[in-house]
Amino acid sequence: MRRSRHIFSAALVAAFLCGPSGTGANIIRRQLNYFQDALAPQGGFSFLSVGPYSNAMANFFVGSALYAIRGNMLAFPGYRFLEPSFFVQDDWRATRWLTLNLGVRYEILPPVVEVNNVYTNFDMSTLKIQTAGKDTTRALGVNTNYKNISPRFGFAATLGSGMVLRGGYGISYYPNDNIQNPNPPFAYSCIPCFGSVFPTLPLSSSSSITNPSGGVTVKPSDLSASRIHQFNLAFQKQVGNTVFTLGGVGQIGRNMIYVKDLDRPAPLGAGNPAPPYVYATQLPKITAISLYDNEGITNYYAMQASVTRRYAKGLMVNANWTWAHGLGNSSTDTALFTNNSMLQYGNTALDVRHRIAVTASYAVPVPANLRGPAAYALRGWQVNAIGYWQTSLPFTVVNNTPMMNVPGVTQDRPNQISDWQSSNPTLNQWFNTAAFAPQVKGTAGGEAPYQLRGPSQRSLNLSVVRDFALREKMRLQLRAESFNITNTANFTNPGSVLGENGFGMITATSTNTTPRQLQFALKLLF
Repeated sequence: MRRSRHIFSAALVAAFLCGPSGTGANIIRRQLNYFQDALAPQGGFSFLSVGPYSNAMANFFVGSALYAIRGNMLAFPGYRFLEPSFFVQDDWRATRWLTLNLGVRYEILPPVVEVNNVYTNFDMSTLKIQTAGKDTTRALGVNTNYKNISPRFGFAATLGSGMVLRGGYGISYYPNDNIQNPNPPFAYSCIPCFGSVFPTLPLSSSSSITNPSGGVTVKPSDLSASRIHQFNLAFQKQVGNTVFTLGGVGQIGRNMIYVKDLDRPAPLGAGNPAPPYVYATQLPKITAISLYDNEGITNYYAMQASVTRRYAKGLMVNANWTWAHGLGNSSTDTALFTNNSMLQYGNTALDVRHRIAVTASYAVPVPANLRGPAAYALRGWQVNAIGYWQTSLPFTVVNNTPMMNVPGVTQDRPNQISDWQSSNPTLNQWFNTAAFAPQVKGTAGGEAPYQLRGPSQRSLNLSVVRDFALREKMRLQLRAESFNITNTANFTNPGSVLGENGFGMITATSTNTTPRQLQFALKLLF
């Protein structure tokens, strides 16, 4: 007779989240990246410049900024959203060697509303600002999606002889409703602000609802949640005190956010003058109409291999290698280049292709028959090491002067005419700079995003630790630690602006790494 064991659970969860209101509710921080500084009295600033300094703020102070971006919230809203969800899960030991994890989750993700209707949307059919609860619904016309069904499946199979096979698949949904919808009269934005020369700044004041200025944003009525497919499969084999693991993981994102500028015209081609903004006649003061739609896609696949030697005879070692590839069109530079989402598809900004990491811990052995002061001095020492090597983050070559000849485009990609990789990369010329050339004015460049790579990164950290027993529950710990003990220089990516001095050159070390550091500590633990 076969035995079967079930562990069954079900739950109904409802999350009611609220932003600041007159009664002092909690402040909502989700999805406020764009206006992170906007609650300051004068609003947030950012600048783009091309010289003479490498710092954009310094260029702004000397009057050479290309343009500025400024945003400011002019009201203190209180956002509300209710997210009820229901899930059922069953852990079933189907046989002696097979366990199944089965589940399904259902979520309702209604759009955000503002408690006092301090909320507006830009309507593309009328080209007018619509106020929540007056010209449109409290949710700015965004519909609720009731199709967010998330199945989950997992298994673990014991194959005998120290072998285990594990795997799983699941779907998750993430709301895309952007809480902060910066529109007049409750918010100010200027994207981009040309002619902003220090000390002249764009004023963060409310523009007219009937004749708005700066930038406005559009929430489409069919905006849906992002759908993420996650899956993995791993095989493990134990040999003595060592466990070998080989696995694959993946993540597929669909209905991701992709930002378009509906006021930006397409390039007209060679020999044509720069076209005006699409809605220049109807909206002469508008410089950007940002649409958040669901055309974004991401694909991530990785192979993961590891070897773990469990603590035995004073030694523990873990080594792992990840080969990964991330692809997508939802990168942060989407709005800089094109409204065509498929022309933006390529490597993602966080595409680290290879990473190897090793950790080790070794308790220094002392002969058991050693006695006296020598035993006290030598016993209890432990040496630890952490080292890694990885390929760099990718980057993109851009033109120093945009060639698309389109208003609002301040940066674009050139044409790639040959292989960018150099057979002998140096700090003075890391890649083949002759592989890139400006495209014909009035056209889009053919270079794919994020395909170039800079120098690899590596570091080795060591520590020596010794515990001195003082009492039963008290000990004194001596620590000597070294970060980047080999004092290896990790360099940043090379200059990537075509036509500028320093193009292809590496001139600095990476900001997230340090030269050799030594530190000593004495800790009392009780």
